[in-house]
Amino acid sequence: MISVGNISTGGVGKTPFVELLIGKLQRSGSLSVVSRGYGRKSTGTVVVGNGRGKFSPVDTSGDEPAQLAHKYPELIVIVDEQRVRGARKAVELGAKMVLLDDGFQHRYLRRDLNIVILTAEEIFHGDVLLRPEIGENR
Repeated sequence: MISVGNISTGGVGKTPFVELLIGKLQRSGSLSVVSRGYGRKSTGTVVVGNGRGKFSPVDTSGDEPAQLAHKYPELIVIVDEQRVRGARKAVELGAKMVLLDDGFQHRYLRRDLNIVILTAEEIFHGDVLLRPEIGENR
């Protein structure tokens, strides 16, 4: 399981990075993406794309998961506010590898890799989570 997330609020390009990973990893076996499905008008587990070209409507899946499912019809795409349940559904549908889009806050899932996405501003301005106070003894 690979989780892609960020440490700040707002869009920083997680989903485009997940697309990059899909392009690199899709040949290695059955691949899935599990997402919350931001903006969808449904709750619970929704199979957005079953990996065999069947898709759920965008209003029940969210725009980014729907885009991924249509762009990569062989990809299993699941949305669920409970990522553990969503990941289980992906595995049930045959996923061998799960990519979590925006999954850092879901600590109940064991990951093999966490990838943090930072904005250029965060990198260039040295924004960090914990910053020592000026004059602090080290």
